Amino acid sequence: MTEKPWAFTPPSAPQGQIIPRRVTIETIGGICNLRCPMCPISTPTKKVRGIMTMELFEKIINDLSPHNGEVEMMDLFGLGEPFLDQLMSRRIRYAKKHGFRNIGFSSNMALFNLSREKQEEMLESGIDTIIFSIDGATAPIYEAIRVNGRLEKTVANCLQMIALRNEGNYQTRFLVRFVRQETNAHEEKAFLEFWEHRIDRARRDFLGVLPAHSWGSLEVGINRDDTLEKTACPFPFQVMYILADGQVTYCCEDWSEGKYNFGNVANDNTIAIFNSPKFGTVRKLHLDGKKNNLPMCKHCTVPYTEAGKYFK
Repeated sequence: MTEKPWAFTPPSAPQGQIIPRRVTIETIGGICNLRCPMCPISTPTKKVRGIMTMELFEKIINDLSPHNGEVEMMDLFGLGEPFLDQLMSRRIRYAKKHGFRNIGFSSNMALFNLSREKQEEMLESGIDTIIFSIDGATAPIYEAIRVNGRLEKTVANCLQMIALRNEGNYQTRFLVRFVRQETNAHEEKAFLEFWEHRIDRARRDFLGVLPAHSWGSLEVGINRDDTLEKTACPFPFQVMYILADGQVTYCCEDWSEGKYNFGNVANDNTIAIFNSPKFGTVRKLHLDGKKNNLPMCKHCTVPYTEAGKYFK
């Protein structure tokens, strides 16, 4: 079993200034080559779609840089395909230059023009982790879920990037991920067997099988646990979510609509927003066992996914 890349740590009452342990920056929002049923990217929304400017990205990194030792992980993705962000390798190099570690993103790896040169550029940026999001072992199942994708091309892109990593001895590790749904659950075993023979465990590659959860457009049925329902979720305490236009939102449950607005990093200091009275109100509800008073939390299944051990 490979160590899970993010530890689900129950929060306690905050003391003094809170520094996010994990920062998620959506550098490209609402722009993707695929249309997957478990992704809310097509949900009608007033949220601004687009690509974060480099100037805004640099401000975020500059704001956070005094705390780079406390920020344990940085995700550079949200609702969008990172390889469509032409500034991505430049962003990674900038964050690395400022001392940030465990930088990664999730990609569908399905672009038909994902060239060798583009892949090498990404590896040379120093990115730590790339998630390959592939949810099928056969073309009919994969292409029904990853709409507009072609399994043969996606697999070829992934294998090429693994080979380039190995040949160049880059330190990037790969997570090949399978989001389990009714339509693909029967292919899980075949998926794991195929990719186990293509990743490199010695280079810290690993596999992940996660159940679909409520942030997508699928209806997700689970057996709710009263204890977990009343337990504070760690996300508002430990993870900061920044949308492509700079808006700070609640968590990944609010990626598609951006209903919660705690401020904008273009106008205020990033850490100051994370410590704002608005965030304090949300955290108190969680600590008081009343998180389900928040509409965003009431039907959320993310804590069930995060609390489980789904990485292999």
